[in-house]
Amino acid sequence: MIHPGQAAHIFTCKETKMSKRTTQSSMPIGRPRLPGTEFERAQARREKVRANVQAFRKRQKEKRVLNQAEDGDEENLVLQVPDDNAQDSDPFLSCTDESPGSTSSTPNPPIYQNLPAPKDQNRESWLWAIPFEMGVNLGDSFTTSTLAAALQYDSLVADSPSAIFGSGTDSKITIKCATWTASTSLEGQSQEAGVLIEAALGAALAIAGRDGDNQATPLYATHVQNRALRRLRCCLRQYEQGESSVDAVLLSLTALTCAMSELAANRSWDNFNRHLLGIGALISHSGLAMLKSPAGLENFHGYRALQIPFLFMNRHTTFLSSSEWMRFPSRVAKSTTRDPLQSLVDIALGILPDIVKQDVATKRNLPLLSERLQRAMEVMAELDSWERRLRKRHQTALYVERPAIWKGLHDLTFEFVVPSSAIAFAMYTALRIHVASFMANVSEEIHSLKHEAWVDPNMAVQQALYWSHIACQCIESFHVTAADFGGRVVSLWPLETAWELFSRLGTEKSMDMSKETAWCRSVAERLALRGIPPYRWR
Repeated sequence: MIHPGQAAHIFTCKETKMSKRTTQSSMPIGRPRLPGTEFERAQARREKVRANVQAFRKRQKEKRVLNQAEDGDEENLVLQVPDDNAQDSDPFLSCTDESPGSTSSTPNPPIYQNLPAPKDQNRESWLWAIPFEMGVNLGDSFTTSTLAAALQYDSLVADSPSAIFGSGTDSKITIKCATWTASTSLEGQSQEAGVLIEAALGAALAIAGRDGDNQATPLYATHVQNRALRRLRCCLRQYEQGESSVDAVLLSLTALTCAMSELAANRSWDNFNRHLLGIGALISHSGLAMLKSPAGLENFHGYRALQIPFLFMNRHTTFLSSSEWMRFPSRVAKSTTRDPLQSLVDIALGILPDIVKQDVATKRNLPLLSERLQRAMEVMAELDSWERRLRKRHQTALYVERPAIWKGLHDLTFEFVVPSSAIAFAMYTALRIHVASFMANVSEEIHSLKHEAWVDPNMAVQQALYWSHIACQCIESFHVTAADFGGRVVSLWPLETAWELFSRLGTEKSMDMSKETAWCRSVAERLALRGIPPYRWR
C-alpha cells in the first residue's frame, strides 16, 4: 500500500519527467544556430577554419624544429611554411577548402621533412626545360627563399623585365625550375600573392617529385596542387561577382602555374592548351585595363608567346590578333622592337587570321586569293627585315656551325652565341615554314582557277622545305651543347612544324621524305625520354 505522501512524491516525479520530455522534444536537434545573418555565420566559420589551420601549422613547425634539433640533421632541408602572421593579411585566405555550409575544417597533412637531395648533374630532368628569360620572377620575399631552399635548386639574381618600365624592386629572385614558356613577372611583395605562391609551390614540388627519388614529395605536391586549384576556383567566383580585391593578373598567373603543374604531372599538351584558352578568356574579359601595370603587361606578353604554337597548330583565331590588342596605348609608347621575340609574335599574330581563313575556306575567290598572296609576300618581307635586325644585334655571327651529334639528317648543327636569340630564331624558323606553306597553298589555288600567280607554287614549297631543314639544325643545341641556358620546350614548335611538313609532302606530293621523318621521330623519342614529349606524334 502506497502512503499518500509517497503517492504525491511519485506524481510529482512523473510530472517533472514529463515536463523534461516536453522541453527536450521542443528543443532543436544539433548545435544551436549562431546569431547573425547567413553571411556573418559563413564569415565566422571561415575565421574558425583559418584559426585551426594556423594553429596546426604552428604545431607542425615547432615539431619539425624540435626534431631537427634532436637529430642534428642539417643536410636535409625542411620545407618552411610561411609565417602565419604574414598570411593574416592575405585576403585570398578567405578561399578555404570549406564550403559555405560546412562548420568543420580538415588540417593540412604533415609536411614531409626529407625532400629530394641535390640531384646528380648528369641526370635528365625538367630543370632548364624552359628559357631563363621566360621563367617566373617573384619579388625578394620569404616565399621565394622558401621555394629555392626547399627544392634545393639554384637561384640567382636577375634583372626583372619590370626594370624596362621603370618600376618594381631593384632585383628579383628567379626560380630556375619553371616549366612554362611565358614571360611572367609579379611584384612579389603584393599582399594578394598567396594563392599564386601556393600554386607555384605545388608546381615546383611536382617537378621535384619527378626528378627525385623521394616518393613522399609527389604525394604532397598533389595535395598542394589540389588546394591551389580549389582556392583558384574560389577566387574566380569572387572575380565573377565583381569583388575588387581579386586581381585578374594574379588569377591569370595562378592559372598558368596550375597549367604547368598539369603538364609536369600528365605530360598532356592538349590539357595544357585548354588551360591556356581559359587564361586567354580571363585576359580578354579583363580588357586593356589589365595591361596598365608592368606585371600585367609582362604576363600578357608571356601568354602570347606561349599560345602562338597552339594557335598555328590547331588553326584557331584569337582576340590577340585584333588591332586593339596589338597596338594599345601603353604598348605603342614602349615599342617591342627592342624585344626580338615579341616583335616576331606581332608578325605571327598579324598573318594568323589569313592562314586560318585559307584552311577553312570552301569557295575559291580569285580577288580574295590574290589579296592573301599579296599579304603573304608582305609578311615575308617583314620576316626578312626581322632577321636582319636580329643579326645586327650581334657583333659576331648569330650562330656558329659545328658537327652534329644527332646524326641522320645533317652533318652540321647550329650553336648559338646568345640564348635569347636562339629562342627567337627557333620560333622564327617555325613561322617561316607556316608562311611559306600558306603562300604555296594560295598560289596553287590560283593556278587551279586557270590564272597565273606571280609566285611559283613549287618555289614556295622549296622555301618551306629549306626552312624546315634550318629548323632541324637549330634543335640540337637546345638539348646537347647548351642545355643549361634553357629553351628545350621552345624547340618543340620548330620540330612539330618541320615534321608536319615532311609528312605532308611525302603524302600529298609523293616526295621522298623518309629520311627527314625518321630523324624527326628519333628526336621526338629522345625528348620524350627526357620528360618533354612532342606536341604531336606521327
